[in-house]
Amino acid sequence: MTQVEYRRKRRHHRHHSKRRIAFAYIARAVIVLAFAGIVVFMGCGFMYVRDFLSGDTQEAVSNQNLQNQDGTVIEILDISKQEVASNAADVLGAEVVEEDFPVKDIEKADTKKADTKNAGTKNDIVKDETKEEGWTVVLDAGHGGKDVGTEAGKIYEKDINLIVVKLMQEILEEQGVNVIMTRDTDVFLSLQERVDIANEEDPDLFVSIHCNSYEDDSSIKGLECYYPEGSERGEEYAKYLMEVIKQCKDISSRSYREETYYVTEHTEAPAILVEMGFMTNDSECKKLNSASYQQTLAEELSTGILHGLEEIAEDSTLKKTDS
Repeated sequence: MTQVEYRRKRRHHRHHSKRRIAFAYIARAVIVLAFAGIVVFMGCGFMYVRDFLSGDTQEAVSNQNLQNQDGTVIEILDISKQEVASNAADVLGAEVVEEDFPVKDIEKADTKKADTKNAGTKNDIVKDETKEEGWTVVLDAGHGGKDVGTEAGKIYEKDINLIVVKLMQEILEEQGVNVIMTRDTDVFLSLQERVDIANEEDPDLFVSIHCNSYEDDSSIKGLECYYPEGSERGEEYAKYLMEVIKQCKDISSRSYREETYYVTEHTEAPAILVEMGFMTNDSECKKLNSASYQQTLAEELSTGILHGLEEIAEDSTLKKTDS
């Protein structure tokens, strides 16, 4: 082989090598682009499937939530106002039981030191309870936010109060009552803010819900109800509520009496304050923290409120007829 032929062969070999390298790069680019296209396609498909399934799931959850709101309470308590009154008719005329009522001092008001400019009208403004638009009740879940109320370990009064009040709201609204909440979340409200809400709404009844405590004697337990001093209408509502509570074998009840609390004293409408039980009593604290007992409390308290509204409305009608 001559030197010229050798050089010609080398040039030919280099030319073919460059072509092979070029084809190799082109093939790799095609493969990479194809792979990227497949990945993008799969990603889009995955997002579509996810959105589709997510939409179905949300719809199913929404339907279930609607069923819970529309059906559960009705199954638990499907009563008319007339039935409430008739069920409690046999206990009318119950007498006040005078007991030693130890109570916490967190929300007691010293009326002698209170600013009289903020005072209400002794809670005895008589409204037309037979008005066509129905009854309005303000429910006040005691404490909230930074004010936890009574506490037992990690169990806070503010949480129990709110749970029971929200259950009561559902039950009362099912019975046609217009319910106003001072709070429906874990927020702090001053006592005056609660009073302002009640006075602005001009309800038929204001009900403040709490849990009790008594450090000196952990054996004390039971539900109690308080009304402002000198409030005849508040006393009537407390009486009718306790008549219903005393018929429930699952609730340990004490009785009702006068007591000065800022929220009930300064609310212009008839007002009562309910202490659902003593968190300083171990067994009662466990019950107060259980969902089943909270439901029981909500049902019985709602029934007691409806019973009071019915009885007082009937009494007002009778008085108007007699006059």
